[in-house]
Formats: sequence, structure tokens, C-alpha cells
Amino acid sequence: MKTVFEKNVFMPHELLRAQVNVDNSDCKLDCVEVEMDIYLDMKMNIGHHHYSHKESLKGAHDKKKGPKAGEKDWQKEMVVDLSHIKYDAIKDKKAKDGTRRPMSLDDQFMMSQLQPATRHAKHFSARYYSSVETKFDGCTCCNETPDAKVPMTIVPVVNPNSFGFAPPSNGWAPYVFGTKIYPHIA
Repeated sequence: MKTVFEKNVFMPHELLRAQVNVDNSDCKLDCVEVEMDIYLDMKMNIGHHHYSHKESLKGAHDKKKGPKAGEKDWQKEMVVDLSHIKYDAIKDKKAKDGTRRPMSLDDQFMMSQLQPATRHAKHFSARYYSSVETKFDGCTCCNETPDAKVPMTIVPVVNPNSFGFAPPSNGWAPYVFGTKIYPHIA
């Protein structure tokens, strides 16, 4: 199997594309399925306790019927739409005084989509992988089935509804003070 991924850095609304070639000419088994998924691999180290969890992300999936036994030039493009990966964002959070405060629309937007990975934290890591795997019709006791796995980077995107801010109409005139802009009401 030869798999060529278009790229490995994505925004949460893009398409993941891969060109998959399988040469099944020397095999006596049908490849019943070629499947592309995105996996999240999380690890935590707290004290002497270690926890790891791997899961396939819901909505990030493409499946094709694989080549027959003896078929040489099987080639398909596989596509996963990352915008289909959605999470339920919380609408409010508990404040220090115990009351519930609403989450901003920007925070809700960020929490509802595919999140950037964390690789270099001391006690926690979350990494994404795009994976293409094959499934055969029968036992392949002698060898593992062909697969491809490539790390992915997710770049966060801001809420498009947050753009279009307009300054107040009552004489607002900002001035530069150091590196920050402070409003000045005339």
C-alpha cells in the first residue's frame, strides 16, 4: 500500500485528502475495505499514574471497497471533512462565587470544533493522526495488514461572527500609548 496525504496541517473546517494505492496482486485474499479515520491519542502522567486513551473521532471517516485478490492497480482518493467533527460546547460556567456565568460566543465557538493538539506539555499530550487501514477477507496470520499513519497539526480558527466591530459613533478617537490602544472620548 502506498498512501500520499495532501498535507498534514489543517484548520478545523478543511478537507483531509489522501491518494491511496493498493497492490493486491500477490495476495490470495480480497481486501474488503480501505478505511480512513482521524484518531486522537491522549496521554496523562500525574505522579506515578499514567493514563493513555486513543479514539477515532466521530464524523471523521471515509470507507471504500478494497481490491479483489490478484488486483494490481487499485487507486482511490479518500476524503474526510473536518468540519463534521463537532462537540457540545457548554453554555455557562461556574464562577468563583458559585453562580453560573454565560460563556462568550467566541469561547463556545472554539470549544465546539476540532481543537489544536498539545504535544509539549509536561504532564499531558493530545495528538491527532490521520490513518488509512486495510481489512482483508480472511486470516493474514503471517503478516500485519498494510496501513499508514501520519501526525496532524490543527491550527485554531476564530469565530467569523466576531469580525466587523465598529467604533462608537459618539466621538471615539483612539490614540497610541506605548504598544496598546486606549479609547479617548472627545
